[in-house]
Amino acid sequence: NSIYYTIDGKEPTTNSNLYRNAIRISASTTIKAIAVNQEGKTSNIISTQFVKIPEGRKIQLFSTYPDQYSAGGDDALINGIRGGNSFKTGHWQGYQGQDLNVIVDLGSVQKINSIDIGFIQYSESWIFFPYEVEFYTSKDGKTFTKVGLEENPYPVEFDEVKIKDFGCICPQKTRYIKIIGKTIMDCPKGHRGEGHKSWLFA
Repeated sequence: NSIYYTIDGKEPTTNSNLYRNAIRISASTTIKAIAVNQEGKTSNIISTQFVKIPEGRKIQLFSTYPDQYSAGGDDALINGIRGGNSFKTGHWQGYQGQDLNVIVDLGSVQKINSIDIGFIQYSESWIFFPYEVEFYTSKDGKTFTKVGLEENPYPVEFDEVKIKDFGCICPQKTRYIKIIGKTIMDCPKGHRGEGHKSWLFA
């Protein structure tokens, strides 16, 4: 059996790169691959995205996630990988009974146009959107200015899986971005989890 792959976004064929050794990449890349057996039958294409975090970018978390909802660790919220329609995929970072409070350091003063963060709501699993998200910026990491706030437009009893980006348009030069996602804290009255702490997934 042989494996053929591409790193240029094209669909892999038997004319593509033959996998023999480690694949070296130095930038965000999507690798697509197929397996071909001895009879020439081709597998379905598999695709994996590798994201390079911009040099100097860091995040400081003031909230605590459990290991099972780490999404790979502290850098999950700045690695450019978006969560899908299931909170179980490993791309969503979860927090129970606490606000999401983070500061992103861009590494240097840079021009930005907007700030966005994605959340998922799935009330059946006690996961709710924040009731509001606040956005702050700072050039020195000490004095922060509030630049935006977005309230949740959906009711807490919303049953279907819903994904929403909360954000603000705030063109400026900044180095530090603080985001506070405010949780409803407890599952609402009438919910089967009433009296228990709700979850935020970002």
